[in-house]
Amino acid sequence: MPTTFESALWLLPGGLAGTLTTLTLWWTMRRVRPGTGYAIWTRVGAGYILRLGIVAGVLIWAALRGIGPLLWAFVGLMLSRWAIILLLVWCSPNRTK
Repeated sequence: MPTTFESALWLLPGGLAGTLTTLTLWWTMRRVRPGTGYAIWTRVGAGYILRLGIVAGVLIWAALRGIGPLLWAFVGLMLSRWAIILLLVWCSPNRTK
């Protein structure tokens, strides 16, 4: 049974997965433009499968360690996603002041 500290360390892999998936989604969406054709949709689909695999892998890995690590990894995933989204919105050149 992992201790509370060991469980809380799962914030790091969860946060890393959340950051990585959010930034890859942002990168993909910056390349979608009207008239880009069907090639971009292959990238969108491949990116989706990659992001799903990363998140599922981290959560399954944490679940194998117990419910505490799973919950901490999920919290890290969600917190990092929201932090990156807020950072991207605040630093956007299109943001109205």
